[in-house]
Amino acid sequence: MQLGLAPLFEQLDRAPNARYVLATVVGTSGSSYRKSGAMMLLTPGVEPVGLVSGGCLEGDLMAHARAVFDDGRKRFVRYDLSEDAADLWGLGLGCGGAIEVMLENASREVEYAGLAAVRRHWLADRFCWLLKSLNAADQHLARVVTRDRQLPAAARPLVAATMGRTRAARQGGALLRGPVLAPPRMTICGAGPDAVPVAAIAAHSGWRVTVIDHRPALACAERFADRVEVVCTPMQNIPSLSVIGDAHAIVIMAHHLENDARYLACAVAGDARYIGLLGPAARRDDVIARAAVPADPRVFGPAGLAIGADLPETIALSIVAQAHAVVHGASGGNLA
Repeated sequence: MQLGLAPLFEQLDRAPNARYVLATVVGTSGSSYRKSGAMMLLTPGVEPVGLVSGGCLEGDLMAHARAVFDDGRKRFVRYDLSEDAADLWGLGLGCGGAIEVMLENASREVEYAGLAAVRRHWLADRFCWLLKSLNAADQHLARVVTRDRQLPAAARPLVAATMGRTRAARQGGALLRGPVLAPPRMTICGAGPDAVPVAAIAAHSGWRVTVIDHRPALACAERFADRVEVVCTPMQNIPSLSVIGDAHAIVIMAHHLENDARYLACAVAGDARYIGLLGPAARRDDVIARAAVPADPRVFGPAGLAIGADLPETIALSIVAQAHAVVHGASGGNLA
């Protein structure tokens, strides 16, 4: 599951010695904005980093976190967000589900409650499991493992029930086992003005984004959002770039038929699940012909979902949404 870890790691970099409480969703039922495994960092005097709900519980959780700041002991908070219970809580939410959150000390001395170890694997693009004890008596107990066979025997039966490692799962009342995936990688081929919102939306949505272009005036980091890597390289170097071969999604938008064809030939030779080709269907066919590649179901052209987009920002939204749906095996249709 994509946990949105980048903002948490950035906060730890900004203030590594601050006092932190880590809030982790350890159970849900019915409708809930975030699912088990979602995390949020709380620290005095600073806005919470991350979300465990749609923003409706964060203020109340800070009040509960004060007790953890005081004595360092793990605590659990359960919210029943059905319409009747919302009146009992005084929160007026009416979301129709229930959520249980674990609050634990996440100071530097306890390696940020497992986040330090998770980060090492996350930065190296390695999958890992984060194991959390749900026993209130087990303070600061977090473990990271990288192979299914390293899981405790009691947790192994859950491996097949994680929907392809997309959900955290609970073993009885004692253990939360959460799969941690490295962020999906998107490579944008072309650094024109319309690539800027694509990169920004993808980066802010948790993708690890790289923009490549051969034009120095366009391929400069100052034009793009934070967390976006920009690579300026001659076109003849494109086949050797790992950011194309290893990407989960590739968006081709160089606005040059021959260059787009070169990018496409490299893209279909790689492992990308999504290859978006900007432009109308006739142009798509022209680029495919110039690239001399066979028909490939991973190629989507025109790139993007049909959302009525006609501005660079809305076109970018439609492209990132389509890429996200394809890479995560979703239909891209209505939720209900």
